[in-house]
Amino acid sequence: MQRPSQKQVYKYLKTGIAYLFVFGLVFGLVFLALLSETRLMGEPLSTVPDFINALRNSGLLGVLESVSIITGIIIFLLSGARQAKQRSHYEAWLVLDIAEGKETSYARIRALTDLNSDNIPLIGLDAAGADLDNIQLENADLSRASLEKASFQRASLKATRFWYCGLKDANFTLARLELADFYVANLTRAKFNGAYLNGARFSGATLSNTNFSGSDLRESCFEDNDLQSTIFKDANLHSADFRGSTNIPLLEVLKAKNWKRALFSPSTRRQLDALSQAQSSG
Repeated sequence: MQRPSQKQVYKYLKTGIAYLFVFGLVFGLVFLALLSETRLMGEPLSTVPDFINALRNSGLLGVLESVSIITGIIIFLLSGARQAKQRSHYEAWLVLDIAEGKETSYARIRALTDLNSDNIPLIGLDAAGADLDNIQLENADLSRASLEKASFQRASLKATRFWYCGLKDANFTLARLELADFYVANLTRAKFNGAYLNGARFSGATLSNTNFSGSDLRESCFEDNDLQSTIFKDANLHSADFRGSTNIPLLEVLKAKNWKRALFSPSTRRQLDALSQAQSSG
């Protein structure tokens, strides 16, 4: 079992505060009702013993007892539901362990989807070579996962975190990866053909022979990348930021769409303009 995430701790804290609020509200209402009753009877509550005697003599004690029992039952049921959810998480991780090394596993896809829907981080997942086509894992945390040769074709992975991931030869063809973060991920020979990568970040990622052909790279960010062998044919580079990268493949960039609207260092911009003009003249 993994340690609770910050989201889970925050949720438990909110639940505890809600319980305290309910108890405080019930006791407050009882006190006000008792105070009103004693005033009508002309018996002011000046001391704690007076309050206890008045509470004992009134019918509110039975009401308070009933409310306490009902509240206890509710807490018991909620605790049972939380324990059941924890068991389901444990079983999901068992499924992932059993599926390790298998290419195709519907149970693995279901387990990953369920864990992510409950905001459970998938850090360190080992699913190398797995068939994860069409999976829905938006806003997932797959940091340090081993996903070499995994297939994510047509998957929905919006805003998913791939920090330090092993993604050699992974296939993201036609995947939805808007705002995904590939910080220091190894994307050697990964395929992003036709993928939607609007706003994606590739800071420090290894992009040797990575194929972005036909992908949507609008407003994406390439920082501290060596792009010498990266493929950009027909990719949409509108507002993509290459200012922090080196060895930009000029001929590949010229094969892309909207490269003139991408962001480059002044020297790279001059080289691209000169090469483009030379091609036009030739």
